[in-house]
Amino acid sequence: MTNNVVRLQQQSRVFATPVLPSDLDVFLPDIRKLLGKAIERHNRDVGIEDVISDLYAGRSVVWVVYIGDTLVAAITTSIVRHPRRKVLFIEFMGGSRMKEWMEYVLEMLAHVAKETGLEAIHADGRKGFERYCARQSAFKPKSTRYEMEL
Repeated sequence: MTNNVVRLQQQSRVFATPVLPSDLDVFLPDIRKLLGKAIERHNRDVGIEDVISDLYAGRSVVWVVYIGDTLVAAITTSIVRHPRRKVLFIEFMGGSRMKEWMEYVLEMLAHVAKETGLEAIHADGRKGFERYCARQSAFKPKSTRYEMEL
């Protein structure tokens, strides 16, 4: 019997957009769920309510990532003003299907940073983040952060 069905592999449609403070209420349940684990890792320094407060105040921006019509991730960013330059800082990132959206999101954030006059993107991340940075030749490992509680 001949199989005459053509199977096409459809590429995922990735889309990321910032959420305005006026629209945060709509996204808050999803933001809490998607970023909860990432924020929990830093619970000595910051909690989810602190992050949400920064979003409402405009000190940080949350970006939501969709694949097709499905919300799969959230990322918070802020602008850090150093004495000699300003950078985009990726604060928290969480979600699923990272292999499908990470490269697109990093390229999009780099474009946004350049367009707004920022000079770099900084991010602290777990070891898994290295595999995505390695694909982006513009990302270079510069240091590892160590902490000692007193």
